Amino acid sequence: GIESCGMICSERELGLSDDHSGIMVLDSDAPVGMEVAQYLDIEDYRLTFELTPNRPDSMSAIGIARDMAALGQVKLRRPQFALKESGGNTADSIKVRLDDPIGCPRYAARVIKNVKVDRSPWWLRKRLMLSGVRPINNVVDVTNFVMLECGQPLHAFDLDRFGSNEVVVRRAAAGEKFTTLDGREHGCTPDVLLITNGKIGVAAAGVMGGQNSEVEPTTTNILLEAAYFNPSIIRKSRRHLDTVSESSQRFEKGADPNGIEYAINRAAYLFAELCGGEVLEGIVDAYPAPIEPKKITLRPSRCNAVLGTQLSTERICEILIGLEFEVDGNDPLTVTVPTFRDRKSVV
Repeated sequence: GIESCGMICSERELGLSDDHSGIMVLDSDAPVGMEVAQYLDIEDYRLTFELTPNRPDSMSAIGIARDMAALGQVKLRRPQFALKESGGNTADSIKVRLDDPIGCPRYAARVIKNVKVDRSPWWLRKRLMLSGVRPINNVVDVTNFVMLECGQPLHAFDLDRFGSNEVVVRRAAAGEKFTTLDGREHGCTPDVLLITNGKIGVAAAGVMGGQNSEVEPTTTNILLEAAYFNPSIIRKSRRHLDTVSESSQRFEKGADPNGIEYAINRAAYLFAELCGGEVLEGIVDAYPAPIEPKKITLRPSRCNAVLGTQLSTERICEILIGLEFEVDGNDPLTVTVPTFRDRKSVV
């Protein structure tokens, strides 16, 4: 029967996230009387893009920015960072073996030690929430942030719970049991590609991690994965496991096999900055048969005939270069197709 003139709210009650564990506590410098949306800097515009299945390169901020830069005839600017490595060599801590190089043509790993798992800073949580991704902790949030930024899914394992110092990528055995992060136990078939520690599965490759090596509040050492998986294999795995994830959507459409190094270094840099981690030197990169960019011949006259346009050869070159294709010659043009746009290299 007592009138209430207000209430203290959780992030869920404010419509910011699904977190309802307690009230949302603002910093002590929050001005009394200011609208919370203004203080949290969440008054923003939302742009919605409808992507066709043949454009997985656009499932990222950089991918969208690349197209917008070409449209506006300006140069694309990627985030700049200076990664500092210390504390030993990655190759001394972890090995990688590909038992199925068809299903997994490339697997790269880094080790980050002495991280502190905690809540992410507000700027990172805000960007994830405004992108429709639920913040979890600074380790998982960094991997999700880099995925949204670069289009390259990443996965962080607790290195101390991983079970060995070797990553083995292989197909599941018929009837092999595997429990995903959501607590569901699956009976696998050889259609499922597994990340293992040489003994048991620790992740369904490209779909979802396993419970036995997930990052916990007590985690201190991280094994960071960045890989390229065969899209058709991931599609089969996802269907068999009846699980759709942000990672599986990107892998089954075709990620960029040659964007891995930038993404894993970007994430390692953020681990050092936001988690206090020490990044070991080097990347363990299993890439037995590198996927090279294709070269094609393009006739400007044929291009205009197909498109119904009257573009000059100079303008065609400007558009392609703006989209980060390499162009040589005049008529015909020799165009080097980057692997993030070459569908033949990712199916």
